Amino acid sequence: MADIKVLDLSGRQVGDLTLRDDIFNVTPNKDLLFRYIDMQLANRRQGTACTKTRAEVAGTGRKPFPQKHTGRARQGTLRSPHHRHGGVAFGPKPRDWSKKTEQKNETRRVEISPQCPFSRGKPHRLGGFDDEGPQDQRTERTFGQVRIDRPENSVRAAVQKGRL
Repeated sequence: MADIKVLDLSGRQVGDLTLRDDIFNVTPNKDLLFRYIDMQLANRRQGTACTKTRAEVAGTGRKPFPQKHTGRARQGTLRSPHHRHGGVAFGPKPRDWSKKTEQKNETRRVEISPQCPFSRGKPHRLGGFDDEGPQDQRTERTFGQVRIDRPENSVRAAVQKGRL
């Protein structure tokens, strides 16, 4: 069983909390977490970037100069990518960036998620928060008083005992 300190808002230890091993003593699968985070970031992408190709650019289809007897390289249109006001070669087109995970991996990810704060150091449980709404300045001041190096190591829990 893992034990963590219970701190009040002034940073004093007021007790210990014992956590269940079947939930909190699981080895995290870093590959699985990476895939899940990668999926979340990919699903946020809009995929709406679009450029016009040489077929979509407005302009004439006239040949700019005769094919032969000018001494210049042959050209078929002024809308090719190497001309000014021409289309873009291999530019972005709208696409769907979303990814999915297998249901089996989703279940395993949910099992190892509560364990992640434990892999970075000794977590704390802060008690004494009241649920009167968001209080960012008070929370920031509390983290300064408690001297927690990494706030992600804290398990913010409600006042009721036994919620973890």
